[in-house]
Amino acid sequence: MSFGGSLPRVAKAAFESAAGSPLDAADIEHPPPPLPAASRSFRSCVSQWAGLNWPAGIKSRCAPNRGQRSASRLPLLASTDPLQQLRFQLLSLEFHHLIGLSRLLVSECRTHQIMLLLRIRGVQLSILLHIVLNAAESQDLTVSQTPSAIKALKGQTVIINCSYNENGEQLRIKWEKKDSAQVLCNYTYNKNITKYTLGHCTERDNITVDLSTHSTSLIIHNLHLKDSSIYFCQVSIEIPPPILIAKGNGTHLMVEAAPTVQLRAETLPYPNEDLQLICTSLEFYPESIQVSWFKNGQLITNGTKNGTPYANSDDSFSMTSFLNLSVFDWNEGGNYSCQVNHSTLSAPITERISVNGQGKVCPIA
Repeated sequence: MSFGGSLPRVAKAAFESAAGSPLDAADIEHPPPPLPAASRSFRSCVSQWAGLNWPAGIKSRCAPNRGQRSASRLPLLASTDPLQQLRFQLLSLEFHHLIGLSRLLVSECRTHQIMLLLRIRGVQLSILLHIVLNAAESQDLTVSQTPSAIKALKGQTVIINCSYNENGEQLRIKWEKKDSAQVLCNYTYNKNITKYTLGHCTERDNITVDLSTHSTSLIIHNLHLKDSSIYFCQVSIEIPPPILIAKGNGTHLMVEAAPTVQLRAETLPYPNEDLQLICTSLEFYPESIQVSWFKNGQLITNGTKNGTPYANSDDSFSMTSFLNLSVFDWNEGGNYSCQVNHSTLSAPITERISVNGQGKVCPIA
């Protein structure tokens, strides 16, 4: 763990005595990176209020009279008791010395040493300030998602992107679907314990995570109509404390289905003996659909009937349209076509059939 400068001998000895083990050279390297300007100002004020030894120029950035309260809170300043003097040495260390030791022990799960150190007021204060200042540093955790809305067809694959602004020492990413208790994807990352880096997704879902760019993506394969919903990316920074949680604004996924069209001919039973052309539009979504009939390229307005769309088990719809041909029309012959238009189509689907004067019906490719 990192400490700035060198620890005073008396403080170093106290730490070693309380921790039950020496601080080696790896523990005394470089100070942690500086906080952003806003957090530095906050840290300065809190540290002066607590009585730490920061430069006098800090006072101008703190609340009025806040710095003046520190002496009354620290009666040990004038004490001749060696133990009190030792505690004051600890308390007067630069803030990152204390933070460094706290982080070191926490990261190594050295519970016994932590409990011993908590008996020293300076360390108690350092841990408290660590939590407070870490909240000041990290309270701006933000998560954003793109795109805000996606429209896709049944059977396709979609990708929803999510970005966040920091990783932390332990990170958890969850992808969730609105109105569903099931988590689609759950990813946990711990930079110190690689075996805790785990990812799990449901059958047709997949997750990608790029820690270097603070980004993740949810991939949904073989879309079903029931996948239509709002999807959320949630990021949690669990270590260091306090736990921070932020959620994206959501991505609205709308899954649609393009119709498939079938055209066939049937002879009506006696006594009519007319010919009926049947055009069926299968498994489309949304429900609205238009079907038109043509003879030799001319729109037919008489003799047609469109059925009511009916729902299928997968939430799609199907519909059948009919064109009745009299015996005269049948004998006259001609090329008939059924044209289906739907919001999912870039151009209408047209199926054709030929009726000749001998009563034969032939599909036209």
